[in-house]
Amino acid sequence: IAQGLSNLLSGSVIIPMVGARKCLLFGSMLFVSAPILTYFVLDESVSVLAFCYGSLSGISANLIMIPITVIPVTWFPNSKGKVVGITTGGFGLSGLFFNPLYTYLINPDNIPPEKLENQTDSSNVAFFTSPDVLSRIPTAMLYMAAMYASMIAVGVLLCVENNKPDEHQTIHSKDIKGSFKYLFKSPLRSRDYYFLFLTRYLMLVVGGCMLSNWKAFSLQLNDNDRIISIVGGGNGFCNFLSRILGGFLIDRFQFCHIVPVINGIMSASLLSMYWVSAAWFPGFVILLWTVYLMDFSHFSIVPTQVIRLYDMNYSTTVLGGIGFADTCSYLTIILLNNVYFNGSEIQFLQFFISMAGFAAMAGVISLFVRSPPK
Repeated sequence: IAQGLSNLLSGSVIIPMVGARKCLLFGSMLFVSAPILTYFVLDESVSVLAFCYGSLSGISANLIMIPITVIPVTWFPNSKGKVVGITTGGFGLSGLFFNPLYTYLINPDNIPPEKLENQTDSSNVAFFTSPDVLSRIPTAMLYMAAMYASMIAVGVLLCVENNKPDEHQTIHSKDIKGSFKYLFKSPLRSRDYYFLFLTRYLMLVVGGCMLSNWKAFSLQLNDNDRIISIVGGGNGFCNFLSRILGGFLIDRFQFCHIVPVINGIMSASLLSMYWVSAAWFPGFVILLWTVYLMDFSHFSIVPTQVIRLYDMNYSTTVLGGIGFADTCSYLTIILLNNVYFNGSEIQFLQFFISMAGFAAMAGVISLFVRSPPK
């Protein structure tokens, strides 16, 4: 939920006030501090833990996202989609590296999770309760902070704006009032802004729901944690490829042509996932990776379309406004999780059908986004 608010804050306030690079530096420091603070509050209440590890990580991630989206574009203004796809692809690629590493740090002995009692075979939910596994979590937080700090430091040092006096390469106006004035004068009066907002919202609902529930469903099918971690690594790699693919496609084809196709493939995969998983676990993995390969393309496609349609001087402001869709998406995800996974009522069939519906709606809405003038 905090991600949408931080998108709005970074794009409309922080970057116009201090610049993209300083916003990147602030977000990076905040991101590294999240696992460190979590280490000290693991024995506190769930709300404190959720804020330190969940909200703080989400806020800082999106303070980082907008700067790394727009800064590289200033160097390659003729290849916006490819550049955005490559830079945002790092977020997806992290899963390929960190998922197996987390499993090694926290569960090196491959201890299986325990299933809840008094559940039917079709609705089991598994959790890790082993003291050996749980005792390794605090130390893992410190390892995470150290890894994040070392890798992010290199990125921050290398991520520099192109300061050539070219109006097409300027990425912030250093005028908060002017940024909001432009937002209300142009984007908020444009239908494309709302269609892009809804496309991001719907695709993010699908991606967020799958991120939060794929492992619980996978553990019903296979309780080998190492195999599941490999599947998770594949998810991360497909997440990475999805952003790269989206960037290359948006440079070559029109938004209204490629996004409906992407969502059509995703909708078909989600609609068949439940029945395929009951018959063949590898088939489920293929469909899961297909969804990841399609869904996360919006992280490169939508920002590139925004940069093309609106004044580059205020692109961060428009991106921040559309990024507020994240808050709406995660509120919807909370609602859907309460509907389909409330207590003993585990309804994965209905869950996958609704995800297919969200993907189909995104495909239809994206048809109405206009192409930028040549």
